[in-house]
Amino acid sequence: MVPAVRAEIGRFDFYQFKSWLNPAKCLNVQGSTTSNGSDLILYPCATTTNAIFSWAPAVQA
Repeated sequence: MVPAVRAEIGRFDFYQFKSWLNPAKCLNVQGSTTSNGSDLILYPCATTTNAIFSWAPAVQA
């Protein structure tokens, strides 16, 4: 995991997940969907919304 281009929205920094075998490829959400069960793919690294991820603290119910 590496920091994405200095993007910060609210309290959370955004990150890219890069492949160790091919650093030009990053984790990407296919089709930019936000639905549960969305397909994850390796895709050329970019700073599009489907290629950057954030960590959010767990919320206890």
